[in-house]
Order: sequence, then structure tokens, then C-alpha cells
Amino acid sequence: MKNQHFLIISCAGQGHINPSLQLAKHLIHSGARVTFITTARGLDAMKSRISLDGLSYASFSDRFDDGDRPAEGKAGDSPMLEMRLAGSRSLGDLITSLLSDGPITCLIYTVLLPWAAEVARRFHIPSVFLSIQSATTFAIYRRFFDSRNGLCSNGDYSQSIESIMLHDQLPPFESHDLPSFLLPDNPHSAVIPTFHEHIQILEDDPNACVLLNSFHALEEHTIDAADDISLIPIGPLLPSAYIEGTIANKMKGYLDGQEQGLIVPWCSQVEVLNHPAVGCFVTHCGWNSTLESLAMCVPIVACPHFSDQLTNAKMVDEVWKNGIRVRARDGGGLVEREEIRRPVTAHGQRD
Repeated sequence: MKNQHFLIISCAGQGHINPSLQLAKHLIHSGARVTFITTARGLDAMKSRISLDGLSYASFSDRFDDGDRPAEGKAGDSPMLEMRLAGSRSLGDLITSLLSDGPITCLIYTVLLPWAAEVARRFHIPSVFLSIQSATTFAIYRRFFDSRNGLCSNGDYSQSIESIMLHDQLPPFESHDLPSFLLPDNPHSAVIPTFHEHIQILEDDPNACVLLNSFHALEEHTIDAADDISLIPIGPLLPSAYIEGTIANKMKGYLDGQEQGLIVPWCSQVEVLNHPAVGCFVTHCGWNSTLESLAMCVPIVACPHFSDQLTNAKMVDEVWKNGIRVRARDGGGLVEREEIRRPVTAHGQRD
């Protein structure tokens, strides 16, 4: 891949940046150059950046560079629109500048940035969507927004969905198992049109390709069922040392020498999960956390909150069976101690 130059554009959230940077490392190790792009505010917050020959960083403006981001409203009244307008202009200017140093092979964009594909098209640059969520979550979005038979393809996002079926190898997904953004009463409904646009852009591209942060053995039937679009699993996008087990014992001595209990504002989650003393992982079931648990063979206590966490928790509990989902009391938001004790005890008895 010598002389190939890839652009990877990501939102500023850590859950977006981590897998995007892992993909950048894979491309660089294959001989390509990568320019990693995120918001100006997000780039400023990356105090410790990966330093590799062939990797450079750039930013785009989402109009909220000073951090003064307004609260999301309902669909049609959203900072998502502001980011689209400012981001399209800013990314276009950046691409113009980068093209002065040579051609760009491809632009890879992630969740919430479908407009980046349109910018790439203006410059006749191929684009690829990197889904940093599961193949199952992507399939649910398609089930909602596919122009041929999608549940919300007409743009009416207010209808209630009781359950959906993706294919006969998965159980039905009830409304409480769906990504919360798809529910009409969720407080973040302003992002629903963005997910709709993701599907529309892929449909309009005869060469559409989706890179999945997943692997075939995990979601075989869902990946194979999408015979009308190219889904390429490239995950798990984790540091290779953890997948290969080459540092399995390096952290052990360090962690064993520390205090028995510790609360920290942030740490490398995958390093903790890699330690053999970890018996189970109480997690919100974000996709990165779910993949890290799978890769480290740590059973999950699933406490989903919103977004695709609800879908991931169902898959963990009912399909992959590498964890147990807790249930809130009376359908509310409170999970009692006995409900947490139940899966923790079950994991301990299994060991």
C-alpha cells in the first residue's frame, strides 16, 4: 500500500476515536499514510497522541470549537445540523489543502458523520463507512431506514415499534432492546435523521462498502444476510498485543503490587480486563467495552443505559451468552443490589 494516503474522520468521543486510531495503525503498518481527523476541540483534548511514522493529525470545525455546545432538541432543531454545515466547509478546505501534497486514496468516516461522504464525492474521492458499532446494530438501522421496506423510510420517526426480526438466527428485538436513538420518546431524537442519512448515502453509492468493528465468527449470520451491500468485518479493533496475548504477564506484576482497592478517574480498561484476577465486568455494554470483554474472555454483567448498549446487552445475554443482563426495578432506572448480586454470583459459580 505504498504511496496510498487515507483520511479517517471521527467524532471526538473516546469510543469513536479508539477504534478509528486502531484502524489507522493497521493501515500504516501496511505501508500507507493516514491523516486522522477529528473536531478541533477533540484534537485539543488528545493530550497523549499515538506517534507513528506515516500518521498525522488534523481537525475540522463543528462550529463548537470553544466548547459552547447547545443542548440537543428534537429532530430538525439540532447541533447536528450546525456540525454538518460547518464541518462540510471545514473538511472541504482541509481536503483542498491536503490534495496539494498528492492524491488521496480514500476517506473513511464513522458514525454521525454521513456528510463526510458527500464532501469526498465532491472531490471524486472514494469513501467508506467505518461502523464502530456491531453488525447487529447496523442491521437494525437498515431495517428502520432502508428505502425499499424500512420501518421509517418515509421519514416518520414518531411511530412506536413493538418488536422486529432481523433473520431467523436471532431472537426478536423488543423495543427495549433497540438502540434508544430509534425510540420516538428518547431525549436524543435529533440524531435520528443522521442515522437515516447514513443508510441513504450507502444506498446511493453503487460501490458502497461498510467496514465493521466486529468479526465473522461473532456475527456470522447477520453479516452474511446482508447480500446487497459489502460488509467487511475487520475487528476487533483493539491493540494487537492484547489480542495476541503478548503482554499477558507484563501488567500482572504491576497490578499485583498495588493496593487491593482503587478508584481512578480514568485508566486503560483493556489492561485491567487482561489481568487474570478479574472475574467479571460490570459494564454499560458500549461496543468497545463489549469487544474488549470478549477478547479478554471476561464475563459481563450488562447494565445498558442508552444507544446501542441496549442491543449489545441483549446479544450478550441471549445470543453470545458471555454475560447476564440486569433488570431495573419496575421498569425504571434503579437496579437494586440483589439484582447485581445475581449475575455476579452466577459468574462465580460457573468458575
